[in-house]
Amino acid sequence: MAKQQRILVVDDSATIRTTIRKELEAGGYLVDEAADGISALAKATGQETPDCITLDVEMPRLDGFATCRKLREPRYARFFAHHPGGQVPVIFVTGLDNLDGRVKGFQLGATDFIAKPFNRGEILSAVDRVLRPESIYQHMTALVVDDSLLIRNIVGQCLQKFGLTVLEAADGREAMALLGGHTSSIDIVITDFNMPEVNGDQLCRHLRSELGMRHVPVLFLTAADEQDTIIDLFKAGATDYVTKPFVQEELEARVRVHLEARKLFSQLFDEVRTRKKAEEELLAQAGELQRLNEKLQDQAVKDGLTGLYNHRHFQEELQRAFGLARRHGQELSCILTDLDHFKQVNDTFGHPFGDFVLKGFSKILQKMARKTDTVARYGGEEFVLLLPNTSVQGAMILADRIRKSAGDHLYDDGTNSRKVTASMGIASLKANAPQEARDLLEFADQALYRSKKEGRNRVTLYEAGNGQDPD
Repeated sequence: MAKQQRILVVDDSATIRTTIRKELEAGGYLVDEAADGISALAKATGQETPDCITLDVEMPRLDGFATCRKLREPRYARFFAHHPGGQVPVIFVTGLDNLDGRVKGFQLGATDFIAKPFNRGEILSAVDRVLRPESIYQHMTALVVDDSLLIRNIVGQCLQKFGLTVLEAADGREAMALLGGHTSSIDIVITDFNMPEVNGDQLCRHLRSELGMRHVPVLFLTAADEQDTIIDLFKAGATDYVTKPFVQEELEARVRVHLEARKLFSQLFDEVRTRKKAEEELLAQAGELQRLNEKLQDQAVKDGLTGLYNHRHFQEELQRAFGLARRHGQELSCILTDLDHFKQVNDTFGHPFGDFVLKGFSKILQKMARKTDTVARYGGEEFVLLLPNTSVQGAMILADRIRKSAGDHLYDDGTNSRKVTASMGIASLKANAPQEARDLLEFADQALYRSKKEGRNRVTLYEAGNGQDPD
């Protein structure tokens, strides 16, 4: 009988530790707890070492990143020599989930990130992916090409969760040499665009024209300042792209889309050779493939909890709308809103009720917005509305209507009930003259900060010099 695996749950909130413990114990794991990093180090290196650690980032005495760094030091790492790679898997659980934090975490050897507030079953799924990995793509192989070892490691970890065999190359020339003996076994290529020796577009052309890999998906990793080259990438034969720095979940969703498509097409071609009605079956399966692709594409741009657009899609829409407004001399306004004292809601009533509030507030936003507006969950309890052809006065009116509607709404799930107010910050193109799209969002964020600082449950228009304090 296999030994029951042990998880160490580290968080300074007893409520969160209890929530995670119950979920993991229901999944068949043994669970130990620690309230801070120092206690975590003591328990992790005790008589019963954990097979995996869930680690809060913000903690007193020793935060999550510092704790993870110490776990990688030789005096602590020796306790985990029996683990693959000699490191205990660490899953960060954080209320401040951002790209800089993820990069820092992955540099420390993190396995995954979970954002607070998390959904029911999300922690268990993350632990299962580490300790009971899926093998849905175990007979498929990916080639990862990037001159950054960190990026290759992050991408490789994402792919290995699904059971893929991962081959690596540090640049296009090395990839070409490697492909000489593996063209028939490669199922997906993920490559950086800007590399020494041979660029990503040169590599892609070589795959398509010289190696005959016309049907193998090629996914590019591009920096934000390389957006003008996207058309050239598709001309070179690119299938898709992800902008760096990327969110791990986005990469996984896009890889799934293309691997599912490749699996389905492989099945289709096998059936063509063995069935007389191959053409009819191919058309039927292709229709199913299209529906699957549409569903997965929708998942890639939507927030899983609220159904609103996600952070990445909003950033793309912001760039597009800002460029159009500037080009045609039109107005563009942005409302950034945050639910007040939301941590108290989670701490008092639990995360399931917190999720109930987030979904309810999302419905208020969708009801108030026009079809031409973009409504997105920006992160945690923060939401954003992008309003084309809307003056600052119009944005103020809409924001105040949302604020009043949110403040009057009673969130009641049959067990708990509570009213939750919202604070708003507004910026607009003509009133505030931002030079870049990101400035418009930054101005709205500074105005939101002002609303919070001045008592919450209010709407504030950005004014130069009245933003966030420098420190």
